[in-house]
Amino acid sequence: MLHTLDVIYILDFFRGKDKFLNKAKMAQSSYQHAIELAPGHSVIWTEYGNFVYMVHSFCSRLLKQETDTLSMERFEILETRKEEMLKIADQCFESANRICQTIEEPSIQHDERWLYQYMLGKVAEKKNQDPPVFLEHYTKVNYYIPYILFLIYIIYYIYIFICNI
Repeated sequence: MLHTLDVIYILDFFRGKDKFLNKAKMAQSSYQHAIELAPGHSVIWTEYGNFVYMVHSFCSRLLKQETDTLSMERFEILETRKEEMLKIADQCFESANRICQTIEEPSIQHDERWLYQYMLGKVAEKKNQDPPVFLEHYTKVNYYIPYILFLIYIIYYIYIFICNI
């Protein structure tokens, strides 16, 4: 049974989370406006994708940690927001990747093709797509970062994947 102090603590806790989510929504509007102004700018798409993926992770963590104290309405709101952020992240990294592919020779300073593939792999995983789908994205990372780093990552990832079977 919840005591009055417990209820007050829970309300304060969620007010802080709501404050963060409201500010995130405002930042998201700013990213959307930036995309409208410069739709061919891969850095904006990348930053927007990273941001919405972070919000997705925040919602996911909150859903896992606070399952016992969430109302059904609040659970549905967070779940919807989480899925929406994942969908937007996918669109952002696909857009950044598409823009980068149209450039003959990307600038070394802004060549983040490895990141697009890595994040597309993470998004595919979160969407519970088949392993060949996300592993294909992770494999493409090999083209863009030094081979040894990629090999270390793949070995680690295969180990995690096998342990979860």
